[in-house]
Amino acid sequence: VNKVDFQQQPNAPHKFILAIPAENSKINELRNALADFNKEFFKFDNLRIQNIFYDQNTQLIIISGLRTKEKAVVYLNTFNQQGAALEQYYPKAQSAGFYINNPNFGKVYRDKVLKEYLQYFDTL
Repeated sequence: VNKVDFQQQPNAPHKFILAIPAENSKINELRNALADFNKEFFKFDNLRIQNIFYDQNTQLIIISGLRTKEKAVVYLNTFNQQGAALEQYYPKAQSAGFYINNPNFGKVYRDKVLKEYLQYFDTL
């Protein structure tokens, strides 16, 4: 595994990412459920949802608009505590939910270093 340098930038904008298998996931239903989740728990944060292919096997559901790492941590914790109902739309065991700052996301997506970022994320 290559050593990739990721920068901690707690005051940079962050995203919450749900990396899910492209197959066996109900993307539209998941996006709708996340929109409802955001409305319920983060209605004043003006969050946006998009999904993109990371590679042919993996889609990324991206929640953007988290202004700082602190906001991203709150989002992740809320998702982990309150997001069980969303699991009907994706195979949780083969998925990863995490936060990432915008500069690191650019690097992960451009250089295809998601695995390396997830190892780094586990140390945060």
